[in-house]
Amino acid sequence: MEILTEPLQTNGEIEINTINDITVKDLAFAYGEDEQSVINAFSYTFTTGNIYCLSGENGAGKTTLLKILIGLYMYGANDRVMINGFKLADIDMIGLRRRQIGFTEQVPDCIAGTVGENLFLHSSENGNLSDESANVLSLFSFDRFIGELPNGFDTIINEDNSCFSGGEMQKLAILRQLIKNPDLMIFDEPTSALDYESKIEFINHLESIKENKIILLITHDEYIKRKCDDEIVLA
Repeated sequence: MEILTEPLQTNGEIEINTINDITVKDLAFAYGEDEQSVINAFSYTFTTGNIYCLSGENGAGKTTLLKILIGLYMYGANDRVMINGFKLADIDMIGLRRRQIGFTEQVPDCIAGTVGENLFLHSSENGNLSDESANVLSLFSFDRFIGELPNGFDTIINEDNSCFSGGEMQKLAILRQLIKNPDLMIFDEPTSALDYESKIEFINHLESIKENKIILLITHDEYIKRKCDDEIVLA
């Protein structure tokens, strides 16, 4: 079995407007030719309409797998991972990530700027809300939270995020992806800083929008696991 390593990214020309399925066949991955495999003989097909939980011990390859699926680790013409039947190397993955892929990391990454600029980073909106975005911002009562800020959407986020709690930053990062509304939604430990009610609100919202999406969650939260359609355990 060929073990894939981490070469430079490449970018293909096939444009995909809607992600329907992602197929992984007998995937093994290591970070270098002399390194131990992080992922071993993994096969699975992800399809729309489902919320998937990725679980496993630290170092089992969960985050690595997600980065492979979105083309951050590329393998030239290798056909171990395919989207809608096309090899990753043949797809315009840069464009696909820009349009139809969202990734919220465990430690939220925010730009230096305002709350609005962070929320609408992948959108042309900035305070002039569509009905869809207004509905998203009602989650966690975040619209009320914004209304209580000194300058609303124009409130500056400090470089070290010290003006927001960990839970508030996590909610902002989640909402940013929900506003983008991509076909493939990825969340890495999204509820680690959320209170119980916010956690329930989050997973209930995902269930309400999953019909035309593939949603992947890395989580150790047993409640979230039970709400997912399938749990994939990496060892």
